[in-house]
Amino acid sequence: MYPQLDRSLDYEALCNYLHFLYSPGEKTPFSKVKKLLPGHYMSIKASLPNQKQVTKYYEIPFDNSYSNLSETELIDALEQKLIKAVQRQLLSDVPVGFFLSGGLDSSLIVAIARKILPKNSDIRCYTIDTGEEDYEGFVSDIHYARKAANHLNVDLVEIKSEPTDIVNLDKMVYHLDEPQADIAPIHVLNICQQARNDGYIVLLGGTAGDDLFSGYRKHQSLYFERYFKYIPGFAKDIFSNVIKSIKSNNPTFRRIKKVVAELHKSTEERLLGYYAWLPLNTNKGLFKPKISQTSKDYNPEQILVDSLKNISKEKSLLNKMLFWDMKYFLTDHNLNYTDKLSMATGVEVRVPFLDLELVDFSTKIPPSMKLKGKTTKYLLRKVAERYLPHDIIYRPKTGFGSPVREWVLGDLQTEINERLSRNNIEKQGIFSYEAVANLIEDNQNGKIDASYTILSLLTIDSWIKQFER
Repeated sequence: MYPQLDRSLDYEALCNYLHFLYSPGEKTPFSKVKKLLPGHYMSIKASLPNQKQVTKYYEIPFDNSYSNLSETELIDALEQKLIKAVQRQLLSDVPVGFFLSGGLDSSLIVAIARKILPKNSDIRCYTIDTGEEDYEGFVSDIHYARKAANHLNVDLVEIKSEPTDIVNLDKMVYHLDEPQADIAPIHVLNICQQARNDGYIVLLGGTAGDDLFSGYRKHQSLYFERYFKYIPGFAKDIFSNVIKSIKSNNPTFRRIKKVVAELHKSTEERLLGYYAWLPLNTNKGLFKPKISQTSKDYNPEQILVDSLKNISKEKSLLNKMLFWDMKYFLTDHNLNYTDKLSMATGVEVRVPFLDLELVDFSTKIPPSMKLKGKTTKYLLRKVAERYLPHDIIYRPKTGFGSPVREWVLGDLQTEINERLSRNNIEKQGIFSYEAVANLIEDNQNGKIDASYTILSLLTIDSWIKQFER
């Protein structure tokens, strides 16, 4: 590391990592190091290296204007955009493989590639096997990945995911340069390493399908928003107080608890709350009082609120959420770890869903064609009906992760006890040991759902030891 680098910490950025599990926007853990925002470039003159100019060249074009094509015409148009996007991404002078989780997005990319490539082409795909049939309210991917592979007649390489993957935590954080709290980067690393060993230098994935076309469970909350306004204020208070006593270790109760706890807030505040893992005061309470005091007025969610000025004409709540997803969750989290951990193995991951024409087209799709009732990715699913079996298209939602909550409550106890011990935390000098210990205890007792926040504390500890000291 550059020895003259000012390594003073940005505690607001650390608050971001606890709040979102990543840091949206410019902030990094180092107060003097900033990220270049998406859609921007920086110019530096060789003769004046201390002067720089940052220029914005692109913004996601949400402007409240939508296509007037019929549903069938939209399906046809979206299919053609997808075919073009995959065709462009398949261009390569080295072997090309695919991520295949068994979810809609990656399965559709492989299906379209199968249509484009010569009939007898060998197609190699990679997936993660968590070893769990169902976990944390999600249905395991592996069954669907195998079904998709059989349907599309492609080779499928299965890579086992174990709690011992956490031994790669320091390696993961090193390549990320940031304390992102997710196990998915380790999966990318393991898949890309295997693909590289197999001679596949380029991989295509389904990243961004959820962000463009509304695939997350939080988007479904908009279906219920219309009813929330009819609930009297006193009833909201009663529901919020009662729900606090319900344990968070059941996936269904956990989701209900999060929604009901937000009922007393405004619609915008409630939508912002779906991006947070724990209440802001809980996150700030983990810091030592002196540090917490320095950022007492800081609200990470203001970054998202302020960003809506860039799409001031857009009225759709769904599109505002998709804007946040694309601009921050996708950019600062998913794409960040996908790019860095794949390049750590010398593999290039390409993302057909982020073809510029396809992104621009997606912003003109009427919101009702993205989220129809409680059906997410409605239009994309209609395209997929031309390629994939019904139970892959309409399968329960899952994610590219692992049973983190189960691991935190079980297999990772030794790791947690070592990294978040009193001696280690006090030596670190950032967090309050008592607050962290209480958080861990409340999580173990099911009082709160803090497993990902605990993982965030582990990644921050790893980052501090590797970069700050």
